[in-house]
Amino acid sequence: MSPWHDMVTSPPAEGQLVLARRLPGDCPPLAARWDAARARFQCGPERWGLPWQFVAHWRPLAADPAWPRPRAGTSPWQDVYLCPPAPGQSVWLRRGGEDTAAFRAVFDRAGAVFTLPNGWRISWYEVSRWRGG
Repeated sequence: MSPWHDMVTSPPAEGQLVLARRLPGDCPPLAARWDAARARFQCGPERWGLPWQFVAHWRPLAADPAWPRPRAGTSPWQDVYLCPPAPGQSVWLRRGGEDTAAFRAVFDRAGAVFTLPNGWRISWYEVSRWRGG
C-alpha cells in the first residue's frame, strides 16, 4: 500500500505538514503546510503559495527539512523551490521536463514569479526547473 494520498479524494487536514508531489511529475517532492481556506499549500519559511491543482499526491511529514537546499548533482538544471535562483537573477526555465523548450526569464523572489522578456509572468510552481545563464 502506498503512503501517498491523492490530493482530490483525500486532502490533508488544515495546517498539516506534508511532503507534496507537485506537477509536472518529474519535480522532486517538497515540504508544505495545507491551507484549506485558500485551497493551497504554504511552502517553506517564505510561505510560497502552491494551489492544490498543482499537487498530485501528498503524505504526512514529521518535521520541516532544511530549505533551501544546496545545489545538487552535476546537472546545471535545478528545482525552483528546493534551490531557488537569487533575486533578480537571469535564468533559463523549462515548464515541464526535458522535452519542453527552455526560455529566458528574471526571478522576482519577493513575488515568487519569473518575468519573461515580453513582460509575461510565470509563477514558480509552473516551472519544472531552471539553470543560470
